[in-house]
Amino acid sequence: MREDIPTPDDFEQLEADWGPLPHSPTHRPGDHITYRLLGVEYTGVILWCQPPYVPRGRRAPVRYVVKRDGAEQPFPDLVLPGEVLPNVMDP
Repeated sequence: MREDIPTPDDFEQLEADWGPLPHSPTHRPGDHITYRLLGVEYTGVILWCQPPYVPRGRRAPVRYVVKRDGAEQPFPDLVLPGEVLPNVMDP
């Protein structure tokens, strides 16, 4: 098992940091995704799915908390569902 994939033992701390896990996000913690931020394509593992919330009266959608592959960044990427690219299987 990859060490960056969250386990049920991690969920309590992740929920404290990022909020409760939404009931039906498209992707789940542990999913490996491809996504695009500011025009650059990355891959990574979803650590948590942050629930929708209302900051300053504007509704914000689910966000995926993602550990980017190969990155030693101290803070994970926050990825919107529309930034996740469809999985393309090799022929």
